[in-house]
Amino acid sequence: MFKNKDNSFLIKIVLILIIVYLLYLLSSLWGGVLNKIIAIIYPFLLGFILAYAFHPFLKFMQEKKIPKTVGIIIICLIIVGFTAFILINIVPVFTTQLKELAKGIVQFVNEMGSKFGFDASGFEKSFNNGINNLMKELPSKSVDIIGYSFGVATDLIIAFVAFIYMLAYMDKIRVKAKNIIMTRKENTYLLIRDIDHNMNSFFKGLLANIIIMFIEYTLVYWLIGHPNFLLLGLIAALTPLLPYFGGVIMNIVAIITAAVISPTLLILTIVVGIVCPQIDGYIIYPKVYGKTNNVPTLLTIFAVFTGGVLAGTIGILFALPLTIVLLTVYRHYDEDISRKIEAIKKKEKKESK
Repeated sequence: MFKNKDNSFLIKIVLILIIVYLLYLLSSLWGGVLNKIIAIIYPFLLGFILAYAFHPFLKFMQEKKIPKTVGIIIICLIIVGFTAFILINIVPVFTTQLKELAKGIVQFVNEMGSKFGFDASGFEKSFNNGINNLMKELPSKSVDIIGYSFGVATDLIIAFVAFIYMLAYMDKIRVKAKNIIMTRKENTYLLIRDIDHNMNSFFKGLLANIIIMFIEYTLVYWLIGHPNFLLLGLIAALTPLLPYFGGVIMNIVAIITAAVISPTLLILTIVVGIVCPQIDGYIIYPKVYGKTNNVPTLLTIFAVFTGGVLAGTIGILFALPLTIVLLTVYRHYDEDISRKIEAIKKKEKKESK
């Protein structure tokens, strides 16, 4: 009996491997179709993710006796207003600070060359040539840039419209999904409920954390007199989307730009780079995320790196949420298995007596 079961299992594994191999061989045929399907679904999927992320805030406003329609309008105005604020006020300053950052990097490398006795002129020349080549290529690529920008703008408009509709009907979508899941096994329903709870908490924490990081680091770097405080604040705001790596990038940029200004600013920047991450890691993150983002450090780094390798920027953005989902599934079934083992042990003890 057990041999038959083992053979059946092995046959299934072999069939799966054959199917995967055949799909790989035929990828040139179905790959293009799949890309088209993804391109069509992408804006609607983005709209759904945004609606799912902002739904807890809509529910919060409804609990405060704010009508649903008014709540949706408030959320849309916040999103549009925040985007307009960035484009009008922050982007010009951001681009100016990027230019200063580029000059600071060149100056930093030259100073290191003079101190440690190596020729840094090659770096400056290569850096300037790279910038000049980029500026020369921009006119020839302007049509492609405009076309790409138009495509991105179209996707964002469709995603925003889908977001509004899905946010308005998210309660019905959730009830419908809940009713379908409840017709399945109870264990499946409990698993989906845990995933839903953890993802809701994650998105609430993520949005709150982005705001906190931007305010915290912009203010701190402004107080110590760092000229690139706004640029560093924006990089800090992206660190919740890019755990660990984002913080490293921000500290490197901050230290390099401070090193070419004054020793005092360099020391203060290093202190900020040491103290603030400790405050974030031990006080702010636990308060904002609670226990829902309890992902081991090594697993987070592995997930972000793997997501970047497999799917670029999109993979990096979705790495942590997907990891939380998979970790929730693992913990759910691990607890379920542990409960069943304990039940078997108790039953064996009773039978032995």
